[in-house]
Amino acid sequence: MKNLKVWMLAAILMLCGTMMLTSCSDDDETALPKNYYLDCLKKDYATVLGRVPAAEGHFVEAQYELNGKVSEFLAKDIRVVNVTYVYNLGWDEDLNEAMIIYHERDFKEGSTPMITMYNSRTPWIGDKWIPNFDGFISLEEAIANVKASQYDDPETRYVTLRHPVMEFDCGHALYVFGGSPTRQKHIFVDAISGVVYELDDSEKDE
Repeated sequence: MKNLKVWMLAAILMLCGTMMLTSCSDDDETALPKNYYLDCLKKDYATVLGRVPAAEGHFVEAQYELNGKVSEFLAKDIRVVNVTYVYNLGWDEDLNEAMIIYHERDFKEGSTPMITMYNSRTPWIGDKWIPNFDGFISLEEAIANVKASQYDDPETRYVTLRHPVMEFDCGHALYVFGGSPTRQKHIFVDAISGVVYELDDSEKDE
């Protein structure tokens, strides 16, 4: 944390607040390469580290928005419209703040991704870092596993790769399928084993 002041100033000067980067493009008319979105994640992660080396090991989540609800499409027809990657470089006691990085990619328009950095005066509670993506399955495989599972398809167009906030911990990140705030069942896919879990709200306190 003591080096936060140094790299923060260097990163801000280097990025000038917001920086345009190299892109992966997505064409709805063609089949996507295997592990396409995971490969884009790894490429984007490397790009961020190239700009802000202190971000290594401080990845928090990838927020994916799909082209429709999982329940309304076949797995092969589901595409990512956009994704927001979030990094939290940790709380600095001297500065009384944390550096947060957002890295956004628009697959639909094919625009180059952007990095945005800001200083947060409020600590983020409950978030865990994803140090690397070794052995992770792709988002496409996670969706296919949900479709092939015994559970109802989630009525959501949002999937987040992260450690769940709920009391459900596998020791590493999961693909968390969103939904309405009033939903009672939550779908998770283990990002390493590919196992699909359904958690009912009534089970959380048991």
